Amino acid sequence: MTAVTDIKLITENGRDFDIQLSSTGDLIADTGYNNALLVSFGTDARALPNQVPNSENRRGWWGNQFNQTLINDIGSQLWILETRAKNKANLNEGEALIKQAFNWLVEEGRATRIVVKGKELSQGYSFEIKLLNGNDVIESRTFELWVATSGNRSIDN
Repeated sequence: MTAVTDIKLITENGRDFDIQLSSTGDLIADTGYNNALLVSFGTDARALPNQVPNSENRRGWWGNQFNQTLINDIGSQLWILETRAKNKANLNEGEALIKQAFNWLVEEGRATRIVVKGKELSQGYSFEIKLLNGNDVIESRTFELWVATSGNRSIDN
């Protein structure tokens, strides 16, 4: 397994990110999985026609139009669940969409397996994502979705 080397991103509020510079103005490198997780999780992958019939609403990251080597778009389709009712079926779909978004790490040999465990919160969902090399956890991160925006969402248990 080889680590991912990238420009280090920093955040002060967990939502907005910026590059980190040294005191001399040089870019600082990050050899972990931080950027891979943030981009894979936080970038919108384009929806398929059977997921969102109206082509104008399929979203997606503009950079994927230049993607000549990856089978799948960069990013996740989690945004599709944003307007849906919070229930077990959508939680399970969220877990599957996250695994799909991170599968490139397995395809490139950066991890051997992706484990996703979702749970319903009073508003929104929480997803714990673990990247594994065999049985060893090489990165673990938890993301909460729609906890501040889902007050008007219906809850179907």
